[in-house]
Amino acid sequence: MTIADVRRETADAVSISFAVPEDLREDYRYTPGQYLTLRTDVDGEDTRRSYSICSGLTTASCGSR
Repeated sequence: MTIADVRRETADAVSISFAVPEDLREDYRYTPGQYLTLRTDVDGEDTRRSYSICSGLTTASCGSR
């Protein structure tokens, strides 16, 4: 899945939006409070960060990292 937008919310917080294909939106529905782990390689080291899943202000409630 690709990242659609990264928005700096505060000095130590960002919001990340993903581009979910229309035909997969139902598969990516979630319950508030769920977490996901993003994984990448940083300077040869496997790096993982966990984030809570939330919706925009016009939809369901939002969590935090």
